[in-house]
Amino acid sequence: MNTPDEKEKKVRRIAAIIYLLVIAFLVGGTLIHQRSLENQSPEVNEIFESNGL
Repeated sequence: MNTPDEKEKKVRRIAAIIYLLVIAFLVGGTLIHQRSLENQSPEVNEIFESNGL
């Protein structure tokens, strides 16, 4: 039978997993976006660099 402590641990584990998935999604998206900017034409890169983006 689940005691309150066991239920609390289960909720914390689920919350930690969700947190890690969100962080992985954000980091992965940032890396993909950064690589896509690097693969663009040189003219586009110059525009981004001159604007400080």
